[in-house]
Amino acid sequence: MIRNRHVTVRLTQYEYEWLRRKAYWERTTMADLLRRHIHFMIRDEGYLRPPDDEPQDFGFEKEMVEFVVDLSRD
Repeated sequence: MIRNRHVTVRLTQYEYEWLRRKAYWERTTMADLLRRHIHFMIRDEGYLRPPDDEPQDFGFEKEMVEFVVDLSRD
């Protein structure tokens, strides 16, 4: 899957340092740690429907459901 979206997370000095150290000890990147946590939350919560005030794109929603199901299998 192409990763072409990004977010900015503002961390305190201590949060950043903790994340940097965690990445070091797990021999990975800070981004990978955050991505793994997001995947954990997706597995835990499952599919979330879009907000009611957003237009529905049923093709995209089908892809989202498949993404969540595939991720839950791993």
